[in-house]
Amino acid sequence: MTVHLDNAEFPTFTVTLYRYDGTNCIAVVDGTPVAFVSRSQTVNLIEAVNELTLGQ
Repeated sequence: MTVHLDNAEFPTFTVTLYRYDGTNCIAVVDGTPVAFVSRSQTVNLIEAVNELTLGQ
């Protein structure tokens, strides 16, 4: 999942989440790996984004 933010208060940056294994994802900001994120938190984020954007 990639998110692009661009407004007066935040610089433009890209956050990408890649599945690492069965329990973790890697968060990458502007091409640099920065943290492991639990897969369950990643799924929760994706579901929340889907809810907001698709109304499902």
